[in-house]
Amino acid sequence: MIEKEHIHVRVPCGFFVSAAVTAFLGLLERLNSEPKCPYRFTTGLLGNYKPADYARNVIVEAFLEDASASRLWFIDSDMIPAPNSPQLLWHKKYDIVAAPYPFWGRRNAEWEPDASWGIYDFSDDRRSFKQKSPLDEGLVHNDAAGTGMMIISRRVLEDPRMIVENRSYQKMDRSVVSLKPSDARPFFQNGYKANGAFEWTEDLEFCYRARNLDYSVVVDHGVKCGHIKQVDVLHVMDFAVRSYQKGWNDYEKMAEQAGHSIVRPLAGQMVA
Repeated sequence: MIEKEHIHVRVPCGFFVSAAVTAFLGLLERLNSEPKCPYRFTTGLLGNYKPADYARNVIVEAFLEDASASRLWFIDSDMIPAPNSPQLLWHKKYDIVAAPYPFWGRRNAEWEPDASWGIYDFSDDRRSFKQKSPLDEGLVHNDAAGTGMMIISRRVLEDPRMIVENRSYQKMDRSVVSLKPSDARPFFQNGYKANGAFEWTEDLEFCYRARNLDYSVVVDHGVKCGHIKQVDVLHVMDFAVRSYQKGWNDYEKMAEQAGHSIVRPLAGQMVA
């Protein structure tokens, strides 16, 4: 009998868990009974711990208490895991392994609704991140990814440098106090502007510290997961039109550089 690697799989959630996540957890539990499967999965939900950074910190503390578990697998409750998501486990030599999944919405108040992917590389000055587009497949060294489908090695979470240094906070009367020893430690932490707007999300800040400590972050671009969000269909249609127009603008520039002339069809016409 092979010795199985113990993987903690945890889903932070409010009151909603997608059917796809539930089915995927069931698949992992069934794999526990397969003698040839090299992994042993302990799965679980953490319900109604808010916000997301606090839920993740509670999960990390519970993971570290189980010395037999080697890796922590985060799956968000609104994900649609790809059928080949267990492929992420193959990349054991890397510290943080993630799968790409799409986002939808405004990046700020001035921008139109847009689609993007949770894949990031450092900006040129290494003080922030720039979003990247996914490849068709391949394991890529990126600098950050969303924690919605992410596996973290134990050595990363056991490193005390991965805990946020400032553990003090301000109470309502403006007095400053520190976390109690019984509180979950801040491995993850959201950042907010004074008006409540996000400055950073907990996953990017976590990856930022990890990369600055030379931990590896890789994204398996061949494992693309779905992401359930409520959207305005009118915004989706506007996005499709903008994408169409941008595609033709790029095509016309390429044709002009090559000395060709083309006629742009009207939207809705068939293109031969």
